Amino acid sequence: MRLGDVGAHAFANLARHKLRTALTLCGVGVGVATLTVMVSLGEGVKRLIEDQVDKAELVTRITVLPKDAANQLALIRRAQRRQAEADDEPAGPRLTDETIDELGKLSGVVAVYPDVHAPWVGVEWGGAIFQAETEGLPAAAISHNYTRALLAGRYWTEAEALAEVVVAPSRVLEDLGLTPAQAVGAKVFFTRLDHLGRYEMVPEEPPTGQPDRPLRARYVRPSGLQGLEAEVIGVYQSEEFGLAGRRFQAPLALGKRLLKESGLDRIGGARQGEHRALVVKAGARGDVAPLREEIERRGYETFAVEDLLKVVTIVFAVIDVLLGLFGGIGLVVSFFGIANTMVMAVLERTREIGVFKALGARDRDVRRIFLAEAAAIGVTGGALGVLFGWGVGQGLNRLGSWIMREALNDRLVELFYVPGWLALACIGVSTVVAATAGLYPAWRAARLDPVVSLRME
Repeated sequence: MRLGDVGAHAFANLARHKLRTALTLCGVGVGVATLTVMVSLGEGVKRLIEDQVDKAELVTRITVLPKDAANQLALIRRAQRRQAEADDEPAGPRLTDETIDELGKLSGVVAVYPDVHAPWVGVEWGGAIFQAETEGLPAAAISHNYTRALLAGRYWTEAEALAEVVVAPSRVLEDLGLTPAQAVGAKVFFTRLDHLGRYEMVPEEPPTGQPDRPLRARYVRPSGLQGLEAEVIGVYQSEEFGLAGRRFQAPLALGKRLLKESGLDRIGGARQGEHRALVVKAGARGDVAPLREEIERRGYETFAVEDLLKVVTIVFAVIDVLLGLFGGIGLVVSFFGIANTMVMAVLERTREIGVFKALGARDRDVRRIFLAEAAAIGVTGGALGVLFGWGVGQGLNRLGSWIMREALNDRLVELFYVPGWLALACIGVSTVVAATAGLYPAWRAARLDPVVSLRME
């Protein structure tokens, strides 16, 4: 019997009992949908993390540390106890300006600069005070992704390396109720985070004719408060920078001053004339591995986001397996449903099987017909289950985005994501499970004696 004939008989037999076939397909579909939703959650969270890292251009950045970076805590403690200078001597080469020049000559390097990221800085803007982050960047590190993310204004140039200017994140503007056009040209005051407690809060009366407007407060800076004032020359879209989307970006020189102003410049144990860490920005993701190898050969420690992504990949692989096991419970239930359906089909079609054999059908032809029926149930039910699971995931994505709409600025976040390989894997698994469930009924049908079968009513 040809494969085309086997398939035709299989689908004709399934169509003969529409209700039973539909119920079996529903059982398989629910099992596959559960598996799809569970695994897509892990894939969505992993994809979200990788997307945030990609947006911040972290995949092309290499952090360079002294050889004894693992002992930095000990160095800090010794520095706090004011021990002798020799006690703090690093085991490897120091991170100095000469190091920046040396690493900047390596092939594939776009820029090398000190890590001057300050995570806790007090900010005063338009009578409001809040906590923010700052980051110092040389003009060479400002790539196309930076300029593409601009909502208004511009970035600084090489000639403005010493200028007191910043580019502000859009998330801060949303909190202040400002538009990008209003922000460009404004003055922002930076100070230590603990200095914000010295500001005086002055309530503002609602404007005339607006008595129902809630009372607002304005914060007044105390006289003599130390800090730095800078002009906003641009505003960037925070969502384009992912994890780094709340940082005030400043020229490298101003970034160093802001780091010092925050009081965090000495963290890391670096001495005068040294840097606690350097950032090496590669031209492409493929340049990261060879650059790290060369930098480590020169006696430095390196860290790249690739290290973190490898751990994330391993962790989420385990999570996917665990979620898959929970989701696979529905497929186990559908296994018995398919087996029951196929056994019933064998019992109902005993005489038909006898006729087939009397006309010359071989045992393997009969087995193929029943295995094809079971596989058809698996493929169809799997496809329907993937579609249903994808729909459920999209609904949950929209529900979660609606619940967190203020924090997400009305953006859709895909916590449930169904990649192509997951859809194919779910259909493949359901097909294998269905075919396995049909093995015994197919074997039983093939072993029927045609003479006995023809006598059955």
